[in-house]
Amino acid sequence: MTESRFNTIIRSLNPNLVGIGYEKLAVTDAVAVALTVPTGTKYCEIMVESATTTGFVVNYLNSNGPAVPTQTEGIPVTHGTLFDIQNSDGVSNFRARCRAGLSATLHIQYYK
Repeated sequence: MTESRFNTIIRSLNPNLVGIGYEKLAVTDAVAVALTVPTGTKYCEIMVESATTTGFVVNYLNSNGPAVPTQTEGIPVTHGTLFDIQNSDGVSNFRARCRAGLSATLHIQYYK
């Protein structure tokens, strides 16, 4: 797995990030799920794992409103995608849901 260019830039701007937790979160198409965010989290990295290795698997949103992803709406990501969320509000407001008939696991590393 390689780091995204964006991830590399963020780490270079925040060299003092300290890992404070890890979460393995099951995601299905039934309902949008939220993260269990440790106190003090300012940043997290999320990796998508799924038996479905082609096409979009998960839709996500991290807005400050009531919007939640559906089976067809949100930012789509594929198996093996590594992405990050930079601020505590974004991490707290993150929601994910799988596309119809699919399931996935999110691996989340939290930092302060």
